[in-house]
Amino acid sequence: MKISYNWLRNYISPIPSPEECSSKLTASGLEVESMEKIDTIQGGLRGLVVAEVKSCEPHPNADRLKITQVDAGNGELIQVVCGAPNVAAGQKVILATVGAELFPVSGDSFQIKKSKIRGEVSEGMICAEDEIGLGESHAGIIVLPADAQLGMAASDYYGIKEDVVFEIGLTPNRTDATSHFGVARDLRATLYKDDSYKIELPETLDLTDEKGKSPITVEIKEPELLKRYSGIYVENIEVKESPDWLKNSLLAIGQRPVNNIVDITNYVMHEIGQPLHAFDADKIKGNKIIVQTCKAGSPFTTLDGVKRELKGLELMICDEDMPLCIAGVFGGADSGVSSLTKSLFIESACFDSVSVRKTARLHGLNTDSSFRFERGTDPEATVFALERALKLIFELAGGKVVGSLYDFYPEPVEWAAVNLRWKILDRLVGEKIPREDVTSILKFLGIRVEAESATGLKLSIPPFKVDVKNEADITEEILRIYGYNTIQIPSQVSSSINIIEGPDVWKIKNRISDLLCSVGLNEVLNNSLSAENYVSLLPEDGSAPVKLLNALSSELNVMRKSLMFGICESLSRNINRQQSDVAFYEWGKTYRYNTDKGFIEEEMLALALCGDLMPMNWLGDSLKSGFYPLKGIIQTTLKSLGIEVSDLNLSSIKHPGLSHAFELFIKKKSLGVVGELSQATRKQFGLPANIWFAELNWKTLLKAHTSSKFSYKETPKFPVVRRDLALVIDESVSFESIYNSAAETERKILKDISLFDVYAGEKLPKGKKSYAVSFLLQDDEKTLTDVQVEKTMVRLLKSFQEKLGAELRN
Repeated sequence: MKISYNWLRNYISPIPSPEECSSKLTASGLEVESMEKIDTIQGGLRGLVVAEVKSCEPHPNADRLKITQVDAGNGELIQVVCGAPNVAAGQKVILATVGAELFPVSGDSFQIKKSKIRGEVSEGMICAEDEIGLGESHAGIIVLPADAQLGMAASDYYGIKEDVVFEIGLTPNRTDATSHFGVARDLRATLYKDDSYKIELPETLDLTDEKGKSPITVEIKEPELLKRYSGIYVENIEVKESPDWLKNSLLAIGQRPVNNIVDITNYVMHEIGQPLHAFDADKIKGNKIIVQTCKAGSPFTTLDGVKRELKGLELMICDEDMPLCIAGVFGGADSGVSSLTKSLFIESACFDSVSVRKTARLHGLNTDSSFRFERGTDPEATVFALERALKLIFELAGGKVVGSLYDFYPEPVEWAAVNLRWKILDRLVGEKIPREDVTSILKFLGIRVEAESATGLKLSIPPFKVDVKNEADITEEILRIYGYNTIQIPSQVSSSINIIEGPDVWKIKNRISDLLCSVGLNEVLNNSLSAENYVSLLPEDGSAPVKLLNALSSELNVMRKSLMFGICESLSRNINRQQSDVAFYEWGKTYRYNTDKGFIEEEMLALALCGDLMPMNWLGDSLKSGFYPLKGIIQTTLKSLGIEVSDLNLSSIKHPGLSHAFELFIKKKSLGVVGELSQATRKQFGLPANIWFAELNWKTLLKAHTSSKFSYKETPKFPVVRRDLALVIDESVSFESIYNSAAETERKILKDISLFDVYAGEKLPKGKKSYAVSFLLQDDEKTLTDVQVEKTMVRLLKSFQEKLGAELRN
């Protein structure tokens, strides 16, 4: 949210410096994320002065150029080459001196330098409107009135003003600070110890004396969707351009001026936080406003020209023939104020925050109006906002009120009563705040102290403090103004020691994270919300995605069923920024709904490899991502948990999101899946080929975990014996089967098994392949004999023959 420093001056006098304002607002909970100095005209016309053309002669080397002698007010003449057709001696003009930076209406800024133009020296530039951002005209230079003061800075001549704009990171609960006056109220509260600072509400027009029947009648058909609805009729207004002060105020906070009426409604909204809507009264059919919902499927065109289809849930402002406005969100194209408008019906309401929020999400609209209504506006501000708007309308557009104020307010909101006990305040704060400071802070925040006693305060909370409901909330209000930094740090801290039964989950997680980082993976953290259409990339498991009742958008309408989607979005984001060699891991929860088991929430660990794991270098080619590097990382992770690699088994499966997919098992318990992203997945996220992904169930890993302690042993003194076997096996037999069979057959002296050659060709029977496997044997207590080695190899070969149908290759 943008807040103008000059705008704040209207309410606080004197006002602290921008830097002090920033510091105090941030300390009070309105975090100032940035401060930007701006000018009403970009560049502030710095380096530009009012000058007089003393002489104007033709350029000797160019027909369209003139050589002028210009007096900038210091008594010295400056030679300037000018190409404008209307330049002449005796004119008062705007001169850009050497070093000035100009910001034209179109194109990039540029700096004025001393130069030669067609052989003649030029030490400045006589300016046209568009060259300095004052207008669109480029027909010729600006010619000022003869009485313009020579040497006067152009910024002073045009009344250019400087401002500082604060970008405030407003939290959702601070609806009371969605306006300049709301921010000013907090700023004044932070200065509670100094009585020299004054704060004043903006001037208004009293409507209590207005009597008679209004030409516009109002009917409320959906009273449960609003707390208050106020409106007034004004006639004989003149729609025209807003004065500079109003336009500059809106431009400072990024609002585009439209006309005096629309600008006034926007100004009042940003001033006091109450949205207004001005209808062209002559366009209201039947002279009647009806507040209702419309039939689902009804068409409606909003001010931006977009044709929308109503869902039947939206609260609409209608006349007798058609809807005019989506209540609290956006106006209609057929009822807005135009240059022909002569009479107005101005609406000021307090709509139900939930209804507005749902409507805004339904249509993907996020307006300044909905921003405020969604958080909850003050029902007591509706009439005040109308009175403020009318004060400005009569000043800037003329007109007069016809008829009395319409004010539908069936159940006036009472100020909430809260008792603040001193002992509770002291306990929550951690020390005793002076009682006079407490009452002073509450007064400046708009909270009434109804009674004070030795035990505490009886308070009345205004409706604009929607987030203040109890003693803890009051304490927070007091403490953020008193200053968190003011509270002393205690010399002693008391705590309770909690005994956590093992295993220490967080410690194990951190160890795995350290391991994954050490092998080159980077941790990512993605949104737990996902798009429903991604679910088609997952196997059917009898469960449904968990849908959001009030989704932010169609891209974030369900809870994720898999971490794969977020990982793919992260990969796509990196690859689109020329970061094609990436490796990720992510911890996160997945969500699904099963009719038998209800809602299921599981924590998962996802891994992804993309591009080169190791770049090409002088030693050899690059190392590409693939199944085996990813499987190796998984095996290393299992080892760190004390899980035997031989306990890991793979089974080929069909997976819509993965090709070459395998389901992982640990002792027949499903661990997760691993595979290459399928073509459908890659197309969905715009990804290249050769991306490998795995998703592991953390609960299964944790149950299989045996020990978090490392064990150490002495380096063996006895030699290692290597034996190789060339085995002819069926094409369906994997190396993993050989590995597991060997590990089960010999557990004592078999230290390692590796595959070093694969052959399939004409010399082998059809459907067969050959694996050359290496076996490392070692006894930690003695040197192995040839007999022991031979017996072991015979047993291994027999196991391969019986379990896998293997044969020795000749």
